[in-house]
Amino acid sequence: ISGAIGKLEEELDEFYYEIKQEKQDKEKLEDELGDVFFSLINVSRFLKISPEISLIKAIHKFQVRFKEVEKEAE
Repeated sequence: ISGAIGKLEEELDEFYYEIKQEKQDKEKLEDELGDVFFSLINVSRFLKISPEISLIKAIHKFQVRFKEVEKEAE
């Protein structure tokens, strides 16, 4: 897994580099973000974790937290 994590870190660095550019290029940002997603999914494969299930759980947590904030705002 260390190789997969190393690749993820490399792709994140490339994504951060594009973010920091004075004139951001949407195409490059999309390409680099896609590489980050692909690398992250590869890490999940090594861990035998479903990226789809993980994302569904994250969405559910967000929805619960958002509803709590809405209640507090009322």
